Amino acid sequence: MKERAPGDSLECPGCRAAIRPLQALQGGTVSWPQMAGWWALCPACGRGSHFRVEREKMAQYVILGAPGPDWEHTHEVSAPGLTFRRDPAFLHVWFDGRHFEFPARDDRHELAGVES
Repeated sequence: MKERAPGDSLECPGCRAAIRPLQALQGGTVSWPQMAGWWALCPACGRGSHFRVEREKMAQYVILGAPGPDWEHTHEVSAPGLTFRRDPAFLHVWFDGRHFEFPARDDRHELAGVES
């Protein structure tokens, strides 16, 4: 049985494992810089989900429908020191003394970890 996410963690929608902010960044694959969002894979099971960054906060969200986009935050955590910058080709995030950059999604970047 997987440990449920504590208050300082997000949660995998598949296996319900806790995903800490640093893990969500380390698992990132592609982004939507205009939304300050990225797709990341769960370190426990490999299922993907959407994450979004705000100043010193990180949220996990689900897309509610098309043609939207409209979304709803499912989990949100405080992440002191978290900052970000958007540019058309990348989402840049700094956290815990590290820099992460996620390429903007286009036709060359498929979403891994999508459950059918």
